[in-house]
Parts: sequence; C-alpha cells; structure tokens
Amino acid sequence: MNELPINYQWGDISESGASCIVNPVNCVGVMGRGVAKHIKKKFPWSVWPYEELCNRGDLVVGKIIAAKLSIVSEFSLESPIIIHVATKNHWRGKSKLDWVESCLVSINEFILSNSIKEIAIPKLGCGLGGLHWNHVEVLFNKYLDLDSCVVTIYDLETNKNNIGGTQKMLPLVSEEE
Repeated sequence: MNELPINYQWGDISESGASCIVNPVNCVGVMGRGVAKHIKKKFPWSVWPYEELCNRGDLVVGKIIAAKLSIVSEFSLESPIIIHVATKNHWRGKSKLDWVESCLVSINEFILSNSIKEIAIPKLGCGLGGLHWNHVEVLFNKYLDLDSCVVTIYDLETNKNNIGGTQKMLPLVSEEE
C-alpha cells in the first residue's frame, strides 16, 4: 500500500498549483465545458498541441498528450504540465470505462517515467462523461496508488454546493475480491 494517500479536493483544478494537471478531453478538439473549459482559460498555451492532434485525427480515446510551457527567463516562471486525456470520442458523447482505464495506465506510465511528484486529476469520465465514480474509483486506486507521487482528485461539481476541504480517499474493496 502506498505511503502517500490519494486525496480529494473540491474546487477548480486549474487553481490547484500542482506541477502536473490532468485535463479530460474529447477527440474533436472542443474544450467548451467542464474541466476542459477551465484549463483552456487558465492555460491557453496547452490548447494548440491538443487541437493539432485532433485536427490530424491522431488523438484517439484512451490516449494522452502532455503539454509544458517552456519559458526562458532570468525570473522563475513555473507552469504546470497539462496532460490532456481523451476520455470521449465527441464532446456530445459519453465516456467508457475501458477508455478511462487506458488513460489511467498512460498517466501512471507518464508519472513514473517523468518523476512527477504531484498530480491533480479530476474524476475522469464522471462529469460530462456520464460514468459513476464508484466504478472509476476502483481504477484510480489500481493505477494511481503510487509511492512516488501525491495524487489529488478534484471534484468541480461539489464546489457548486459550497463544500470545501480535503479528505483521504480510502481504498475501495471490490465485491469480486
């Protein structure tokens, strides 16, 4: 079991301050609602690579693209890595659990291969994607229970109810185990 707990945070993930932020997207290049809309507004530099891959037809569900703004300056100007994860084919469509699982496998590989120390990630596929968190949470615990990275799961929807704070996410035991 991981010594670093998976945490919940309610609010706008684009304001997290994490060094790496996950952004759920579709494969047609539209970032008009949900978490993607917030990321597009706060980190517009991350949109072009995503749109380019969509226009070429290279971004498919279950895959990810990471964008990092590189600034050469005498001042310290840090920007997060934005990982766009394709959880839906079309913005009108719904997510599928196997697509989210593929994204989580890729996120896990990215974290490990790039020595990411902290990551903010929304409940992939559960907002506009229509999946139920109790199904997706099992996958989060399977792929993001890491000793080397602090994982914070953001819930934008809960913020509408003016509920704030953090809490530890307890490991979920599957009924099949």
